[in-house]
Amino acid sequence: SDARVFLYGEKHSDKALVAGNMAALTRDMDKERGGMVLVEGYLGPELFGTEAVLFLERRGLDADGLSEAGVPFSEVRVRGWDDQDAHDASTPLVLNHHMELLALNSWTYDGKGILYYPRLLKQAWRTFTAYVAMRKAALGPRNVSLDRSIAAALQSSRETGRSVHVIAGSEHLLQKPDWLSAPIGGYRIRKALAAVLSGTPYWAVKPPDSR
Repeated sequence: SDARVFLYGEKHSDKALVAGNMAALTRDMDKERGGMVLVEGYLGPELFGTEAVLFLERRGLDADGLSEAGVPFSEVRVRGWDDQDAHDASTPLVLNHHMELLALNSWTYDGKGILYYPRLLKQAWRTFTAYVAMRKAALGPRNVSLDRSIAAALQSSRETGRSVHVIAGSEHLLQKPDWLSAPIGGYRIRKALAAVLSGTPYWAVKPPDSR
């Protein structure tokens, strides 16, 4: 109940998960001062008031529910947290990784013959190297952008009283690798992000994947 910053981890292809986070945003937003929402992948100008609410509604927010909760639309803001250059540099590597995954998936179902396993291993290696390249470009520089955006939003929050709401892929919020942290008591917030949030009460949640 004391939190001023709310972190919502997402898998962008999971529509039910996105909807769950939007419902949480309505629940968590300051009922008098409104909120600043930082959105992954949005590279446009800062949005204000009704324009900001309409943008969030297109992403799954229940605008009527927000109104019923007593949040004044005039106090809602939306910013993108991505840096243009870092976002653009990572996009082709993300697409390449997805294509390699599709190719690997095809091999697992369609491969036959004496060369099947060597070719499968070759494709698995291609997929792994594409994954490493994607993570290096998509996470490192973009995490820096995220931390800077949150720091700026926190400064604004101290002046305006608005709560801060961060929508990001879970991989941008969590310390990696996940498989090391999960068995010993749950996931951990990235160290650099935790440093930005130091001294500020925050709440982080990722609803269970719907599929």
